[in-house]
Amino acid sequence: MTALSRLVVCRISKKSLNEKIDQYPSIRAFAMRLLSRKIHRADIMHVIFMKENAETKLAYFLLWMSERLKKNNLPHHIFILPMMKKDIASFIGISPETTARMIRQLEAIDVIANQGRTLVIKQPEYLYSLLPPGLIGHLT
Repeated sequence: MTALSRLVVCRISKKSLNEKIDQYPSIRAFAMRLLSRKIHRADIMHVIFMKENAETKLAYFLLWMSERLKKNNLPHHIFILPMMKKDIASFIGISPETTARMIRQLEAIDVIANQGRTLVIKQPEYLYSLLPPGLIGHLT
């Protein structure tokens, strides 16, 4: 698996973690906020990927990837897809064939450019127009 950006991983035993949490209560509060946000995000994505049409699902996924990069001050209109297209299809709940067809359609109307796993969002406003108004605030 490939990370979206550089990261550092530090292993810590459960015992040591519990000791640090006891020593620094702010760690517990931070972890709870972080987990709460992640659960909320997963719940929103589950609803979106269960009930929206394929076009909306793909638009949401591409904009979500872009917004994550933007939030971390990284180039966000051109990026490497974090997984193969068949895995993206599985993640958003559509067939690989539908994903490939939709990507070709978006390329044909010059909304995106795609070369292998490199994707360029040329017209983000078009992708935003595919989202129901209530979803736009849930991208970050």
